[in-house]
Amino acid sequence: MKRKTVLLKLLILLIVIASVINYIETFTLSSSIRKEDKDAVLEREKKLNHLVISAYRLIGESYVYGDTGKIGYDCSGLTYSLYLEQLGIEIPRNSKAQSSFGIKVDKSHLMPGDLLFFSTNGGGISHVGIYVGEGNMIHASLGKEKVSIDSIDEQYYSQTYVTARRIIY
Repeated sequence: MKRKTVLLKLLILLIVIASVINYIETFTLSSSIRKEDKDAVLEREKKLNHLVISAYRLIGESYVYGDTGKIGYDCSGLTYSLYLEQLGIEIPRNSKAQSSFGIKVDKSHLMPGDLLFFSTNGGGISHVGIYVGEGNMIHASLGKEKVSIDSIDEQYYSQTYVTARRIIY
């Protein structure tokens, strides 16, 4: 009987030790995954900060229909050029096609670098801007004839807003 009790205690001890080892291995693995996630988030933030800073530098540039920066920008030419020149990401050239690129983002979850799409003429997507944080976007405005920064909560943009897309995620 004593022998069975000792063997049972040893078996329980081995199970406990194996469980502890498994826990330690799992914890170590999850810690390394967290570091990788953190590094990926930091790299994403670095890229998007660079993109947003570049967008701010273009404020005041001329609006030129069909242009991607040779003389000025149209709305989709601005977003196309920023992503291509600053991040090496080639997105579609027109706003309608851009509105299907990347992943859909709810307006309440916008992050700097997200693209915002508007129906300004009632016939579907016709305008795009880049979200820069704090409720603002930078876009090539036909009405202002230049690249400008505007609040997405302004009545005009609030009423014509359609969707948002995240290119870097």
